[in-house]
Amino acid sequence: MSFESTNEESAKNSLEHKVEADAKKIQELEKQLISSQINARRAQENLYKAYQDLQSRERTIQEIKDSLSFRIGWMITAPLRWIYDKIKGEAANSPANRISASHPVNHPAAVSEEHFFQSLSQVKQYDLAQKLDFANQSKQYFGSASEFNRAPILLFVTPNVPAYDLSSGDKRLFRILKLLSESATVYLFTLGENPRKYVAALEKNNIKVIIDEDLHNLRKSIPQADAVIFCWYYTLFDNFELTKIFPEAKIIVDSVDVHWLRELRSLEDGNTLTRERADLNKEKEILAYRAANQVWAVTAQDGAEILSEIPDIEVAIVSNVHRMDEQVYSDDPTNTILFFGGYQHEPNLKAVQILAEQIFPIIQSEISNAKLLIAGSKAPPEVTALGKRPGIEFVGFVKEEEIPEIYRKSQLTIIPLLAGAGIKGKICEAVAYGLTVITNEIGNEGIEFIHLEEGFIVSSPQEMARYAIRALQGEYDLKAMNERARRKLSQLVSPEIVQANALQAIFPAISICIVTWNRRDLLEQCLNSILQHTSYPNFRILVHSNGCTDGTREYLRELAAQDTRVEPILSDTNEVFVRPNNRMMEQYPESDVVLLNNDVEVSPGWLMGLYRAAYLSDEIGVSGSKILYPDGTLQEFGSELYANGTGRNIGKFGDPTLPEFNQLTQCGYVSGCAMYIKRSTIEKIGTFDDQFHPCYCEDSDYCYTAREHGLATVVTPDSVVYHFEGATSGTDTSSGFKAYQTANMEKFLEKHRNKPNGIDWDSTN
Repeated sequence: MSFESTNEESAKNSLEHKVEADAKKIQELEKQLISSQINARRAQENLYKAYQDLQSRERTIQEIKDSLSFRIGWMITAPLRWIYDKIKGEAANSPANRISASHPVNHPAAVSEEHFFQSLSQVKQYDLAQKLDFANQSKQYFGSASEFNRAPILLFVTPNVPAYDLSSGDKRLFRILKLLSESATVYLFTLGENPRKYVAALEKNNIKVIIDEDLHNLRKSIPQADAVIFCWYYTLFDNFELTKIFPEAKIIVDSVDVHWLRELRSLEDGNTLTRERADLNKEKEILAYRAANQVWAVTAQDGAEILSEIPDIEVAIVSNVHRMDEQVYSDDPTNTILFFGGYQHEPNLKAVQILAEQIFPIIQSEISNAKLLIAGSKAPPEVTALGKRPGIEFVGFVKEEEIPEIYRKSQLTIIPLLAGAGIKGKICEAVAYGLTVITNEIGNEGIEFIHLEEGFIVSSPQEMARYAIRALQGEYDLKAMNERARRKLSQLVSPEIVQANALQAIFPAISICIVTWNRRDLLEQCLNSILQHTSYPNFRILVHSNGCTDGTREYLRELAAQDTRVEPILSDTNEVFVRPNNRMMEQYPESDVVLLNNDVEVSPGWLMGLYRAAYLSDEIGVSGSKILYPDGTLQEFGSELYANGTGRNIGKFGDPTLPEFNQLTQCGYVSGCAMYIKRSTIEKIGTFDDQFHPCYCEDSDYCYTAREHGLATVVTPDSVVYHFEGATSGTDTSSGFKAYQTANMEKFLEKHRNKPNGIDWDSTN
């Protein structure tokens, strides 16, 4: 061996040792990184547990304060506290550290930009008084923007502007955005790729695209958001600051599919992903879901998988979107099989290789003129090379307008997936365009086609080939099979179903409850105003007819036939107010409730205003509208009662434009003529107390009972209702139903006296 070759061999060995050492070093650093990330996650979980423990202690303290022994002690020490207050010249606080219901929150005259944005990051930790203060500051900073506030507002956060013609996930997102833009103002925010073609498509559908690294500018563009939806879990980590920029919003993570399920399945298939990396990714995904108020899954199976790891998370099913009337099955026997997918998605890459290399040759051996079309975007060389095989044509990217034609050329689609999660867009689309599907259990997941009735669901490539041969030879009625598959999918992925599921996930169902008796004219005005001015997207109207004999029953039947949101309840007797409302409050046990009198007319955005006020804080149980007389004079901006049995409607006969009547404010109670009650409030304190049957004081009793259970009542200027006061029951308190006003006030005082509910029971006034 020459000297030169010896040196070369030595240098080669030295280089190999160095590469090996570097590889080990990189591997060790990766392990350290994974360990650090896991420790960070555990530290965050410990912080979360500590926070839960703190909340538990606070609840225990509150229960002690609400206990009888504490209240007795508070009353016993009242004389000493009165002397102390006189000496100090200060008013004593109640056991619950309550804000006096008779005084609105004191708001600053102006809000600086610096102060406002400093406050944003702290809002989630604010108590109720601070949150009310912040909400009013926000309105001052951004302006009233009344037109803006009337519609639901949704902000989607995405890694890129969705390329609807490149991947199933992006197509789903694009279609969901379009559907929701029919009922809400929709914004999309991204710092990723934003080709003009896709931005223009969104803007054409009234979706506002924002690409700006300054998040403060984002808040200026969107003064309020009802929900922030992070599409794909990792966008939450990339844009977590948005949860602070929009503290009032419901935080939703759209899983698109359960990534950890797909990755764990791919490990079994020999994927290059390591087990350590897959476990770390799973922990990150779970952490993102835990940080949200709600998670969207595309199938019930995905939802169950998420709940198995996070049992207390709220999961909603928002699936792919496909119209099942795109194209009917063609009887023309083309003997053509189609595979259509995005090849940046690894499960598609392996599936098309199995189809071309294992399944299609068997089919060709029996059907010599069989053809396989391989279509889709971002195909690597190993996929394009499949097009050189006999009977296989690589089509590549297909423009949106050319999609119907490629399906028209085909009879079957075969999808032999080894990994994946969620519902498969390629299967839904193929069925929508008239094709019959051959796939396995992974492909059928979330759809649940019945084998030989709605498709062919088999395990091995050999079985797929055998059924494909028999199908192409005419042994099965593929048209009937496709029609059955369409019917099943229409219940899962039709635009109407997905739109309803998404809106119901974001906005809780609300039952608007109206009791009426022989004033059809008033009721018609009321219902017309609701149907005309309600932008809130998820409501129904329950109307209880109290033995009406003036044509109301017939009117309600006719209206219900025209609008399914109207549900008449036709009684032969007059049960007045309390009991009919109680039954309506319980009729839909998952729904929030709004009580409306039949002698009111609502204004645009009234229900959005009530909903937003109620959900500003978990400490709020009831919200109410600003009530005006028909001439525009203020009737009340909330109300309060006093220890001597008197009370007042705050602002009565006043100017509704004054600043004190245009701030979200805590009050003693709100009128049952326009009263929003959260379902969580009903679960905690029940419905109206039956001792106030048939009517009067039930609304004040309810709000003060809520206060005694730690739930506040607020009144909002963003919901305006006109009330024809006394149009139904009159104004004479000495006769008729109005006479119950005095008797029920005595019951109220007996029930609530000396309880911590915001009434100054020590006062003689």
